Amino acid sequence: MKSNSKTIILILYFAVFFVLDFFNKDQVHASEDLLWVIKAIKTTFLLLLLSILLIYSLMIGDVEEKTYEFGMLRALGFGKVMLVILLTF
Repeated sequence: MKSNSKTIILILYFAVFFVLDFFNKDQVHASEDLLWVIKAIKTTFLLLLLSILLIYSLMIGDVEEKTYEFGMLRALGFGKVMLVILLTF
């Protein structure tokens, strides 16, 4: 799962540099304004999707890690009540 997160971070990193390069272009001609706006919206949507995917991937990794840790604590003899107390305090 960690390699999946690294891949998503790398894709997001390159997407951000693509957007920065895209918006640093010279002055846009008046006839190309609509095309420029459409490209900007597409790029923003792509970055939004990649960001959501990154956050989702990181959250799933954290949940899997905590599930494993709680399973280990149960295997070591912690009861359900002790886990609840551990989670609340």
